[in-house]
Amino acid sequence: MLLAFVAALASGLESLPQALMAVRLVRVALDPVAQTRIELDAVPSEQILVNARQALAEGDGELAASYLVLADQRTLTMPEDLRQAVADATAFDVADFGGDVWAGFVHGEATTPAGFAAALALDLTAIGDVKDLMVQAAAYPDHDILIMSLASIGLALTGASVVSVGAATPAKLGASTLKIARKARLLRPRFVTVMARELRGALKIGKVEEAATALRRLDFTTARRAAAESLDRAVLSRLQDSAVDLGRVGRRQGVRGTLETLALVDEPVRLRRLAAISEQFGPGYRAVLRVVPDAGRVAARLVKPLFRLTELLGSALLWLLTVLLFLRRSVLVIARGIATVVPPYPRRRRRIVPTPPITIL
Repeated sequence: MLLAFVAALASGLESLPQALMAVRLVRVALDPVAQTRIELDAVPSEQILVNARQALAEGDGELAASYLVLADQRTLTMPEDLRQAVADATAFDVADFGGDVWAGFVHGEATTPAGFAAALALDLTAIGDVKDLMVQAAAYPDHDILIMSLASIGLALTGASVVSVGAATPAKLGASTLKIARKARLLRPRFVTVMARELRGALKIGKVEEAATALRRLDFTTARRAAAESLDRAVLSRLQDSAVDLGRVGRRQGVRGTLETLALVDEPVRLRRLAAISEQFGPGYRAVLRVVPDAGRVAARLVKPLFRLTELLGSALLWLLTVLLFLRRSVLVIARGIATVVPPYPRRRRRIVPTPPITIL
């Protein structure tokens, strides 16, 4: 019994920090930044340094630099050789980057970050949207509704002017990024399914054909107006919101951070949360995604702490029951011990007083 009590006490003390963390996570369930910060604080400092060296070994100097940002936020002492190695790894490699950029411009290949950046730069002009809109309109009804919708939005946003990555609005930057990622099969299937379900029935093919016809005549004003009217306003607003969220990530995190974000996004609400986390953590965002893989996920981040709390409450009840049984057993043992040592107290005989007879008159 004593061993069971000691084991229950030890498990209770061990579970207390986890219970407190679960309570904190549940309290900030609707704040993705606060949740991420709590989970990030629980990551050992040694793991951050190990991950930084591992990123260097894998040739990803940008990710290693992101880990150093987290280390600096904790005021960790960083070895000088590690800082120098990260600085060397992030140096610009003109030859490799130039080849990837050329492939992205000429062939539209987005298989590498540099190639994706080049394809994105080209798509930020009206050329990419014009080509995609006309190709999809010609393929109707076997078109890709997501690409067609994003091309319509992009055309309505940019017209015929050339837009640079730095000058692009978040909506245009995000729409082009989503479109290129869709063509490169980089979007998660669930995200594509959710977006296609929202777009189904909301796309006005007549307006798309009108825009394509105007483009053939080089009438960009009419094409922009028809493209803007090709989607239902409510659906257009939701799609543009997702594009804006991704554009916010892209502007701060670059191509690698954007691609890693897309690899995690399975529904628009998570994209919105990741955009908020990106703005909060800045250069440390990529490292945050590695050490807190559930960042921005709503259901999983609520269910896990709630399940943990339920588990800990069950353990607490079991621990309390064990303590009560132990105390009851201890009291019985002590009482029996006292009973064997102390002689029984002699009972005094009760004196019986006779009752006088009652005389009835």
